[in-house]
Amino acid sequence: MPKQRHKSGESTFSQDSISYYIPTPPDGGYGWIIVLASFLNHVIVDGICFTSSNFLSEFKEHFKSGEGTTTLASSLLCGGYLLAGPIASALTNKFGCRSVCVTGSIFTSASFLIASFSPNIQILILTYGLMGGIGFGLIYLPSVIAVSYYFDRKRALATGIAVCGAGVGTFIFAPLGNALIKHLGWKNALRVIAAIVLLGIFSGLLLRPLEPVKSKPRRKNVFDRLCERIRVSRRKEKPTEENDEKIAEKVQEAKLMREARLRVEDSEQEVSSLPSLIVNKEPPTTQSNGHVPTINVEAIEKEPKTVSFTKAAVANGVDEEKNELLLTKPQNGTKSLSENHLAVPKPKLRKPQGVHREDYARPMYRQDIFYSGSIMHIANFTSQPNMGSYVASITAIPAASESGKDSFFAKVTSRIPKPVFDVLKEMFNFKMLSNKRFAMVCLANVLGMIGLYVPFIYMKARCLPLGINDEKSSLLLSVIGITNTLGRVISGWLADLKSVDPLLLHNVAILVAGAVSIISTFFKTYALMTVFAAIFGLSVATWISLTSITLCELVGLEKLTNGFGILTMLRGIAIIGGVPLVGEIYEKFKLDVTVTYHIGGSSLIVAAFAVMLLFLPCFKRERSLPEMTEEEIEEIFVDLDPTQNECFMNNGKSIDEIVDTRPSNGVIVHVDEKA
Repeated sequence: MPKQRHKSGESTFSQDSISYYIPTPPDGGYGWIIVLASFLNHVIVDGICFTSSNFLSEFKEHFKSGEGTTTLASSLLCGGYLLAGPIASALTNKFGCRSVCVTGSIFTSASFLIASFSPNIQILILTYGLMGGIGFGLIYLPSVIAVSYYFDRKRALATGIAVCGAGVGTFIFAPLGNALIKHLGWKNALRVIAAIVLLGIFSGLLLRPLEPVKSKPRRKNVFDRLCERIRVSRRKEKPTEENDEKIAEKVQEAKLMREARLRVEDSEQEVSSLPSLIVNKEPPTTQSNGHVPTINVEAIEKEPKTVSFTKAAVANGVDEEKNELLLTKPQNGTKSLSENHLAVPKPKLRKPQGVHREDYARPMYRQDIFYSGSIMHIANFTSQPNMGSYVASITAIPAASESGKDSFFAKVTSRIPKPVFDVLKEMFNFKMLSNKRFAMVCLANVLGMIGLYVPFIYMKARCLPLGINDEKSSLLLSVIGITNTLGRVISGWLADLKSVDPLLLHNVAILVAGAVSIISTFFKTYALMTVFAAIFGLSVATWISLTSITLCELVGLEKLTNGFGILTMLRGIAIIGGVPLVGEIYEKFKLDVTVTYHIGGSSLIVAAFAVMLLFLPCFKRERSLPEMTEEEIEEIFVDLDPTQNECFMNNGKSIDEIVDTRPSNGVIVHVDEKA
């Protein structure tokens, strides 16, 4: 649809034209190729990370380094790809999943190859650990984002299949890595691993960007033109329909203004109880001006207050001006809303400064991009009439900042591409930590990550006193991989059940993982260690799989990207710092290796109790919107679908026949009462 021109010369777009540039997920088709590519990338990344302990004993023996120092190389690899999450997300938003994933594969492969020639442990930590971790981050994040971008209704299934690659990778690389080291030595084994990582280029190339569907305009034939003339003639005969459409259009415009108001945060002035237009339940019968239906009003709650906003309210990438519906008092005392009194200027959907058409197709501007569950349970989805409206409703593009242009910080950030800067600004917004519930989740995850990686890192050391050789201990990691795969599938299925609380399931999984880690210190046989590996893999898979779902419930969809970015970074920091610290304690005090499992299990149990606190009344969720009162139930809530509005107006049905009491779906018509 062609763009229009504003009086000021600034380009403007209609709501339809904005949706035209936003890609709609196909929920299938080529999307299954995306799932396959993501699955293969998970096999490579998580498979190598979870089995990196195969190389630790070789590193320690070759470089004569301590336990903590040697473990740092592996923990940097595992935590580095999580710590690099915000950077990888920002680059993906700018360059796309394909380019970033291919770059990550090349970078990681080169890092491992260089690491095989390391002269000392410090160079190994830098190349194998830090550089390898960053490279894996460039592979992992685009693989997650691509699946979410191609799927909406079937996202839970698609994501579940993709992340199963983590368990399959652990199952494959545990014995493979051990066999390569045994026959080729750790240096050549690392070079083979580098070659395998390079295969990620091919799976990365499959991550094709999703483009908006561009329908070609069909040339009208004689029959089409005849039908159009008939429709035009009918409209002339029935002027009420045209007026009805105008009324419906005004109501939709008022909804846009309402949504824009709700998106404004950190304003200098607070808005106290916005006035609302209350509608009688009886269908409107009185009409003014002979044609336009009158909307009878029961009461006006209060006079509206003038509100000044400190920043633009941008919804779906467009500025929306404040509109008002003016009420007049007829002589009979009944308040009516007529066409002559509709003082509602047509909203100019201006394109914000710095926003381009291609920005509407960038993945990180979607608020649900990190949500791994079924979107059928998200209020934002259920409140929209169709998929296109939903995608548009959760697409938010920040406008370019105009404040502080001359400051040093503004000059530096102005050199950063806007798609990159927007993501970094969102993910590094640490104000989220002021949310008590989110802060508690972060604390739990920091503790939990230490306990998660202890069995992976110290499995060989734990099995050695039991007389279990390296081959069998590697198979224990494979068992974790198998049950990890099953756990991701089962947890995804359970999370979709309405009778299951995802947060409670998430909490139970952490508690079970911690308890079985401590209990395993009393196991003395290979069979019992196999039982431990199976239960541990199942529980940690459930915990990790439910992260984004529980996070969305705690902070809301609008803050999911911000919360996920902070949580991912904190997880990476916990792995990098916590796991080597456990090894240092174990070696310095000459303790039994089981102490590592005691520390890891205890940290998981403490994390579970921290999550349990969220069920207390003092941690009740702070809602972004106030609870609806009984009086507010009568407020107007109209669906966005123009066909429904037209049907209501033309058929004379009352508004409350299409009422939806969900705030995210509705429009509260704000009025100024004129004496």
